[in-house]
Amino acid sequence: MIGNAAGQKYVTKYVVDLAVEPMITEIRIYADKEGVLHIPKEYRSDVTYGANVKALAVSLYSEGVMSNDRIASFLNAAGKGELELSEGSVYGFCKKLASVSQTSISNLENELLNQKVVATDATVVTVNGKQNYIRNFSIKNSVVYHAMGGKSIEALKGLYFLKHYTGILLHDHETALYHFGTDHAECNVHIIRYLRKNTEETGNAWSGEMSGLLCEMNRERKELLGQGFPSFPPAILR
Repeated sequence: MIGNAAGQKYVTKYVVDLAVEPMITEIRIYADKEGVLHIPKEYRSDVTYGANVKALAVSLYSEGVMSNDRIASFLNAAGKGELELSEGSVYGFCKKLASVSQTSISNLENELLNQKVVATDATVVTVNGKQNYIRNFSIKNSVVYHAMGGKSIEALKGLYFLKHYTGILLHDHETALYHFGTDHAECNVHIIRYLRKNTEETGNAWSGEMSGLLCEMNRERKELLGQGFPSFPPAILR
């Protein structure tokens, strides 16, 4: 409260914050009539981690692309030292999710296989000091990630999706990808990046004009999609 509450006139403001604190729950397991303790599998260890800790750790790993040791350090700090979370525990959480999510991943890949156009890209990551990649295949509402040791044709042949996909692959002109799918398209973002580089290095005017044309075409496309048109009307393409 700020000011004199006796007055009738006031305005309301809000402060949105986040409370982070450790929560420890004691679970007592009593013996049966014969004195035998039936301990559920998930409580075999004296201390286990709850669903919130596991979910946050996995999210930081997959969405935040954080290393296991940094995740453990961050959560231990957020938990005020009560969690005593180890790097190995974080690895175990992620490994468990990977094993139970195979059915979901297969369903997503089957959804992607039925799409006319699927976008793909690869992000560089370092694994034990060596360059590796996270390859994604995506549409508007779905994405599948794969850990890859390389970007070669042989490496890509090991992916179920690429071996079975018969649509258009949208990518950044990766030559190895031209061995898969039935047709190819290039992302505007990458083309504009190349055009900008050409303008900066050569001073050519045409690359800037081409970049402007592509951006304008994309704006027109979005407007037409908003109006319910699936593609450019023939009159616009003339």
